[in-house]
Amino acid sequence: MAEIRVEERRRSLGWLWALLALLVIGALAYYFLFMNEPNVTAPPATTGSLEHVVEVAARTVAALAHAA
Repeated sequence: MAEIRVEERRRSLGWLWALLALLVIGALAYYFLFMNEPNVTAPPATTGSLEHVVEVAARTVAALAHAA
């Protein structure tokens, strides 16, 4: 009888490249969408006057409302 050679089929790595492309696109989208927001940090302790504290608090609330 004749011998029939059966070779295993090699799997394609296309799914790996697609996954890597999606990860890179996701990272770029995250960077451009969320890294351009202004930083909300504690105000510098310069004067300590009530007007200064109210102004800083109002800016912080406005920035937080904008981020939501």
